[in-house]
Amino acid sequence: PEVYPSGSDGFHLAGTLVIRAVGNVHAHEADIVATAKQMVKKMDPDQPVTDISTMEDVLRDSLSDYRAYALVLGVFAGIAVVLAAIGVYGVLSSFVNRRMREMGIRYALGAQRGDMLMLVGKLGVGLAGLGLAVGAGLALALARYMSEHFSLYHLKPTDPATYAAVGILFLSLALLACYVPTRRAANVDPMTILRHE
Repeated sequence: PEVYPSGSDGFHLAGTLVIRAVGNVHAHEADIVATAKQMVKKMDPDQPVTDISTMEDVLRDSLSDYRAYALVLGVFAGIAVVLAAIGVYGVLSSFVNRRMREMGIRYALGAQRGDMLMLVGKLGVGLAGLGLAVGAGLALALARYMSEHFSLYHLKPTDPATYAAVGILFLSLALLACYVPTRRAANVDPMTILRHE
């Protein structure tokens, strides 16, 4: 329900004046504001003119909360990516430490450095692939839910380019996390390990 009171009845309501300008608005913004103030002053000298802004400013201010939410979400997503990389690194380091004797025996029996790289690299890529598959499935399910319950303006929740970019990013991070344990496995000295064991 709404009520439309007369302005002469003592109601002090704030009004908004919207002016459409043609041409290069930013270059002549001060002139447009001065002209608008003169026009309002001619109609009512006691009428104050405040909060002057362009429509771009109004739109930017209306989206500021959403931008802040996106920034916070981005920070948490970055932390999650770093934690995932640390997790892959930890799993592979543990794998290399537990199988160090086996690697020493393999080297002693004639395995090459490339064989050790493949052994550890396969595990790292397998873990990353499994994580990507599970993550993509959950992301598609969440995207379907969001498209049904939220208005996504100019966004496709199943954009293949986005999924591909995220997949490549995570696979690259997983391979980077594999680097140190894989190098350690490749540089195993079989005699030292077998003597130690």
